[in-house]
Amino acid sequence: MITAGIPPTMYSQLRKALLDCGPFGNDSQLRSVFAHAKLRPWRHSVPQAANPADRVDAVIAFLVEKQRADTKENALVLLLRVLSERLDPADECHPRLTRLASELELALGGGAPTTPYPDTITQPTEPKPASQVPRPDTPKTEALQPSSGESQEKPQEEAEKKDFFVSYNRADKQWAEWIAWQLEEAGYTTVIQAWDFRPGSNFVIEMQRAAEQARRTIAVLSPDYLQALYTQPEWAAAFAQDPTGEKGTLLPVRVRECELQGLLSQVVYIDLVGLAEQAAKEALLAGVKQGRVKPTTAPGFPGAAERVIAEQPSFPGESSLDQGQS
Repeated sequence: MITAGIPPTMYSQLRKALLDCGPFGNDSQLRSVFAHAKLRPWRHSVPQAANPADRVDAVIAFLVEKQRADTKENALVLLLRVLSERLDPADECHPRLTRLASELELALGGGAPTTPYPDTITQPTEPKPASQVPRPDTPKTEALQPSSGESQEKPQEEAEKKDFFVSYNRADKQWAEWIAWQLEEAGYTTVIQAWDFRPGSNFVIEMQRAAEQARRTIAVLSPDYLQALYTQPEWAAAFAQDPTGEKGTLLPVRVRECELQGLLSQVVYIDLVGLAEQAAKEALLAGVKQGRVKPTTAPGFPGAAERVIAEQPSFPGESSLDQGQS
């Protein structure tokens, strides 16, 4: 499998390096890498595959033509650098991934590593005419630097945001902590009162900050949550940011039987009521994932209905014998 823009020899080296050094053993390990701020724009679209080799090929094909909107850095190059940063410098994979990142950046048309990739032919540079050579005493024009205003602050603020603010009533604290734990184990980031609001802080201010700094709000639904005073502004603020539900800003998770009314009843929720732990975990992680949820295996053919026998047929010989004796 060769991807456009990557020289064949480099692709082979890249593929082997990712298999040797990257967390491609399963889909969950791979998703955890995309929780890094540099890769976060693609954390909800990480491709899945049945084995490490297919997973590597899918990730390369997925990232090679993508780049961050703010820094214009190639996503595949960023992945290599993030993986190298996670390793000890003494690890053999660290310089290997770092070198490949530089070479790939050059091959894709960005940056200029000191050593060109072997497949790249360097053309000699024509000397400039004397009229184009700047005089030593000619002052250089400094490039305009972006102001320290909104254009620089927005990418930084976006990188610092958490994925989820877990809003709950104290009666459902165990549920809230279980939900936050499952999300963080899957590579997401969370804000939750039980873990993040420390003694001496102002509860209302912390709630306001959490709602502002999280991209999405999880409302842990129960009768206590619906009747509490402080939880209503929390889910209402998320609803106001995304009233059509297009961005999934408000994500209700029902943990106890309760009747939803008003605006909240119009939002599709994740239902964990009555589920065993593993089933609840799968429902939660499937529910928070945005975009299409296409299964990794083909659905069974619905037309091939199996013949079902309700009970064992009676032995026909006994009835025949009885009729002959009567």
